[in-house]
Amino acid sequence: MSAPACRGVVVIALALGACVQEEGDHVNEGSRADASPAAVHAWRLTDVPLLDLATAGAGGAYEFTRIIGAVRLSDGGIVAANFANPPDIRGFAPDGRHLWTVGGSGGGPGEFEAIAWIQKLRGDTIVAYDYWQSRLTFLSTAGVLLGVTAVERADARVGPGGLSLSSMFDDGSLLGRQNLLFPGAPRGEGRLIAPFLRVDRSGSTWDTIAVLESIDHAEGAEGRPILPLFGRSAVVMVAGNRMVHGMGDQFVFAAYDHNGVKEVEFRLGVEPRAVTPELLEQAERAQRSATAGAGPRANQADLDWRYREGPRAATVPAYDRFRAGGDGRIWVRSYVVPGDPVVRWYSFMPDGRPEGQLEVPAGLDLLHFATAEVLGVWTDSLDVQTPRLYGLLPR
Repeated sequence: MSAPACRGVVVIALALGACVQEEGDHVNEGSRADASPAAVHAWRLTDVPLLDLATAGAGGAYEFTRIIGAVRLSDGGIVAANFANPPDIRGFAPDGRHLWTVGGSGGGPGEFEAIAWIQKLRGDTIVAYDYWQSRLTFLSTAGVLLGVTAVERADARVGPGGLSLSSMFDDGSLLGRQNLLFPGAPRGEGRLIAPFLRVDRSGSTWDTIAVLESIDHAEGAEGRPILPLFGRSAVVMVAGNRMVHGMGDQFVFAAYDHNGVKEVEFRLGVEPRAVTPELLEQAERAQRSATAGAGPRANQADLDWRYREGPRAATVPAYDRFRAGGDGRIWVRSYVVPGDPVVRWYSFMPDGRPEGQLEVPAGLDLLHFATAEVLGVWTDSLDVQTPRLYGLLPR
């Protein structure tokens, strides 16, 4: 197949047998005319959590430094992963009682350097990915170690940095992408295109799903390529055996099969949010507050340059996160500008139709969606994190 002509776009050519969909291929469009958010129904959360692990018990098992992921099990239990300090995975009963912990720092079976992500597979098996040790760890719902698989980085074939694996398809293969921010980026402004890969568990065999838009770049203060302020970076997710991909120029994204065929396109009529002086002031104030006392003065100088002289987009991205619901829905989070008091999520049916919207406080990051509940991580004013489970109701 022939790749489309892309003005101002650089293709990262890696001889991976890329598959690009040709114009005229059938695509299921969920809504040919972009639906307005006012046309979809509204969701709301229960006024109080159904379960808050901060109040369910006491001790180290309930203290997290950074929760990298949390999933809900079929029996109602919760599994949560701490990124590091310590890197571990903890299981909790439906009533919040701590049941087990697996992990700790080290290179032995069931140990981690740090945990990049966790995912619940069919049968409630838990898989955790340690990028830094390049391996997958599989656990039962009782915290029993089922196996550890080393993943070949394949640096020579992909290039410096190797592969970054983001999640697992239902068939057991993994979604991978090149682990470099700007591989081969030229000087000036533009957008890179890169391959998105389907990788087996060993990392030794992989195929290109599609070559798609990947990240914006511009020239930084020292001449090195950087992501412009509010620039676009691909948002990607696994949903069953589909890859969901979008750039956020508009509220449009698509699902692709393993052969790179675009199966469904999702659309919502949300106008791009302009980068105004007021929005810049809000974002800068929030970022300075978040980094105050956390680093050298050079960090503040970098913020000065980023917000006053550096390159930036005219609008913020439409969205910044996808989540796959356990009931087949696709949930999409509107882009969160630092300092926003509320966050909007939109739900779509598997065939692409927009369905509903949900507003939550900015401190609540939603990780797991089901038909009648959501599991998230609440971060308080002291940056203390805890998993919370809420009911999901029609407004």
